[in-house]
Amino acid sequence: MIQEMDTISQGTESVTLTEEQDGKVKEDSESDKDLYLFSLNESLQIHKEMVERVQGEKDDVEEECERVMAEEQAEMAKAKQVVLVKQQQHIEERMRLETIYNQLKNELELKECEFRRMEGKFQSHLKSAKATEDDLMMVQNKFNSLLNEISDFCGVLEYDNDDIVSWSLSDDLETVNWWIEAWMIQVMIEDILDTPIQPGVEINNAFGKMYEWVKKRNVSWATRIRQQMTTFMTRQPNEVEVERAKDDIVNKIIERLNSVVMNGVDKEKVKDIVERAVQLNLALKSQDAMIDKVTIEEGNVFDANMMISVSGEEGSVSLVISPPFMKQQAVQSSTPEKKTSWWNRKKQQPVSPLTLEEQRILRKVKSRAHFLDRGLSCCCFQVGFDGLVGFIPVIGDFIGVLLAIQLVYIAMSLELPNELVSKMMFNIAFDFVIRLD
Repeated sequence: MIQEMDTISQGTESVTLTEEQDGKVKEDSESDKDLYLFSLNESLQIHKEMVERVQGEKDDVEEECERVMAEEQAEMAKAKQVVLVKQQQHIEERMRLETIYNQLKNELELKECEFRRMEGKFQSHLKSAKATEDDLMMVQNKFNSLLNEISDFCGVLEYDNDDIVSWSLSDDLETVNWWIEAWMIQVMIEDILDTPIQPGVEINNAFGKMYEWVKKRNVSWATRIRQQMTTFMTRQPNEVEVERAKDDIVNKIIERLNSVVMNGVDKEKVKDIVERAVQLNLALKSQDAMIDKVTIEEGNVFDANMMISVSGEEGSVSLVISPPFMKQQAVQSSTPEKKTSWWNRKKQQPVSPLTLEEQRILRKVKSRAHFLDRGLSCCCFQVGFDGLVGFIPVIGDFIGVLLAIQLVYIAMSLELPNELVSKMMFNIAFDFVIRLD
């Protein structure tokens, strides 16, 4: 009984222990569950905070991006506005420049038209002041044509051998033609080309002297006088004296050639040659540059630069058929110059573009200037032409100023520019003030 009770008691204890254990287990399970839930809650809370923090950072980043993009867009809009404004300004500036360009272009075209009109009038005036419109090339062609016509004329003549030998000292037909050709050209030069105006003009000698007198003092004036006089003569058609002089030249040539020619001379041909020479003379005297013959003496050395040999031989010149013609500036005699020692050689003075009156005034100004510059200062005294010896040298300075002003007055007769006169007066005043100091 007692054992059974013990057994029952033992069983009860066992059961009791088991219930306690179950309670503990339950408590432990609830604790674990609570801990798990707490842990889960904590994890969720942490995750939530992390998500909120990430979301906040994301929102901040997005907000910053939006702000930056808004600022960039504002700057771009502002830059675009500036570009549009500058572009508009450039368009307006371009339109303004195009307007100015068109105005200047129109003005230039008007000025060019005006210049062409003035140039046309000027050329017309020059042509009206000249007897002919021939230029240097046309003059050369006329001269060559005259020489060819004289050569052809002499080539068909038939000569009497006895008379021609006594005249030309040769019986060779070609040499005789050269002699006759040279004689006819010499007649053209002496009787026509060398005349101051035209053959037969009564005032030839007087005009020649006046032309040379003016030419020594002013070449351009002499050229205009020569052209005007030549033009005046061409506007006097059928002048009796000129026609008579041309007939005299024709008769002179025919009379001389008839003494050596067997079949007679064609008078019309000679008249045509003389008329050509007269027209050549008008063309020569109408040029701005005086064209004159170059003196070539027989016996000189042949110069291929300015001579043409009709025989094809070179050496010394035995006969000058026609002398060359050149501009007066380039005319030089082919006669050899006389050699001089180096100590006797003088430097050739250049031709002055000033007139004789201008040269005289400049020499006077130069001598006066040297006169004023001469002086000597010693021990506070000024000795010289621009000062007075004494205790008050200021008087000399005043006299120097008056003489300098007189010098400027003399120089002003040359029509000096106002700027140069002002500089001269300033130098005088500055020099006077410096001397007073």
